[in-house]
Amino acid sequence: MLDNVELVETLEETKAKALEVTDKLNLGIITGKEIEKHRDTYRPVARRGAILYFVLADMATINSMYQYSLAAYLEVFEFSLRKSLPDTNVEKRLRNILDTLTHNVYNYGCTGIFEKHKLLYSFQITLKLEMDLAKLRQEELDFFIKVCLLLFSAAGFLARRPSTYCLVLYPERVSRKIYHCTFQRKFLNNLFYPKNFYLFI
Repeated sequence: MLDNVELVETLEETKAKALEVTDKLNLGIITGKEIEKHRDTYRPVARRGAILYFVLADMATINSMYQYSLAAYLEVFEFSLRKSLPDTNVEKRLRNILDTLTHNVYNYGCTGIFEKHKLLYSFQITLKLEMDLAKLRQEELDFFIKVCLLLFSAAGFLARRPSTYCLVLYPERVSRKIYHCTFQRKFLNNLFYPKNFYLFI
């Protein structure tokens, strides 16, 4: 068998190819881990995209005309990825993508809704983003909504003259608390309100 030169050369060649394949498999495993690591780095972008899409989809509960297809939304998503400012720093790159995506989706949604619903739309976006960042809890939101309605009902304004008061909600910044209210009733100064509420008369 050892005298069979052709067989020995074939075995040596097979052994070399086996080692080459093993090296490539190991390299593939390392590359796969690196890809997985980089993919996880951009996972917040996918999460933000999902949140914004479902905010858009939920607008259909306000008005049945507000219908947004996933295909059209993906075009806005991909456009935001292309137009966001590049940066060698991954964290800055992520921030650029998130800011561009949020801005573009907000503008995209505003082009198809009534003016009177734009404030509600921005409020919904702010709520969802704050909750995703764990800066707002569902209990706080429930308190904010239910107690405000309870206060108005107790004062008799909802039943008698709903047009005599105005409640305006607006997010100052996405990264801050959203409990900023403007009331046109001075009697609210004498009512209890949480420390996170700011009353501007």
